[in-house]
Amino acid sequence: RLGFDSTGLEVRKSNFENCLYIKDRVALDNLHFVNDDAWNIGHYGVFDIIFCVGLYYHIDRVTDFMHMLARHTRRAILLDTHFAPEDDASPSVATYNLSPLVTHEGLPGRWFHEHELEADNPALDALKWASWENKTSFWPTKPALLTLLRQAGFDMVFESFNQFGPDLVGPMGADGYYTTHTRAVFLGFKTP
Repeated sequence: RLGFDSTGLEVRKSNFENCLYIKDRVALDNLHFVNDDAWNIGHYGVFDIIFCVGLYYHIDRVTDFMHMLARHTRRAILLDTHFAPEDDASPSVATYNLSPLVTHEGLPGRWFHEHELEADNPALDALKWASWENKTSFWPTKPALLTLLRQAGFDMVFESFNQFGPDLVGPMGADGYYTTHTRAVFLGFKTP
């Protein structure tokens, strides 16, 4: 509605059909959807801004994926993702049954179990909240994720708290969403 050309990638056929349903009803010629894996984003050009929302924590090769996103981003990335807590006693370790703290691709973090299906199994389409091909995903710690964003070329990195509304005391408290789910929104900018 603001005039931006937007392209959404969705790997699951059933979700892609939902995207087309919405597109059909909003009558926006500048809104496009592609039924493809996010790893293939390079086939669709370079974007001013990439919104990676609810996807990054389903990736196993997080360094490769972040660098790929950076190559196809001119200006900024908005990354809404879980991150691994550094403390084993963190509530999110139990909430998500995360592995002990390990190092993967040179980054500290924790493994998250996704599913047991093979990549060619049609049942993957029904797993709306799971990875596509990889059976486990890697959640870097927040410092590792911030470092990775900078190493990928986003020289200004910020964390946003707008998703929590005006009162941060509840979500940021010991029993709040931020602590129990270790999920945040990060903004990375490429400055001229």
